Amino acid sequence: MKKTLSLYLFLIATICFCACIGSNAPRTNKQKQADEASTYNRSKKASYENRIRYSAFAPFLYEDKFYAYYSLAYTPSNPDKNGYSEVVLKNGPKAGQTVRTKNIIYKTRAAQASDLKKGQVVLVNHWNPRVQDENARIDIWRKGIVYNLDEINNGKVMLEFPHDQNDFMATKETYLLQNIRLIMKPILKDPRNFIE
Repeated sequence: MKKTLSLYLFLIATICFCACIGSNAPRTNKQKQADEASTYNRSKKASYENRIRYSAFAPFLYEDKFYAYYSLAYTPSNPDKNGYSEVVLKNGPKAGQTVRTKNIIYKTRAAQASDLKKGQVVLVNHWNPRVQDENARIDIWRKGIVYNLDEINNGKVMLEFPHDQNDFMATKETYLLQNIRLIMKPILKDPRNFIE
């Protein structure tokens, strides 16, 4: 019995020793590069999403208008008694400037085809994916209203941009789905009043 037990212990110790030696075997350069790439290098799409996921959006042009232009902003301070918050813009033409505004978009997320419906207010970026300039990609945003989803299978959405509550012949433009973000907070509605 003792001989059998000692034989088993010897076999287990030998297997563990061999496993330890095998795990410390030299790695090829391809294996090292793959590990480094997966750990430290994120895809451009992931780094772009991480840059804007926790940012607010604040207007830098035409504030208090539906057609205002937005830029990324650091998380705003608590609003004062009139509802205004002070934010520092991260990028765009007024990067680094402090703006006092009510019209802050606090939370957004990337739009998926299944999320969009006609009449929904979304945030759209004017970045052209053929131009590989990451800074231009997040400079200018504005609110638009989903108008037509006929080309959603091709990754395109037609949006309209009304200028006021009486603009029923608004400008319509087609954008790539990847340039559209859903506005989660605050919930916004079409500024126009339709008579049904």
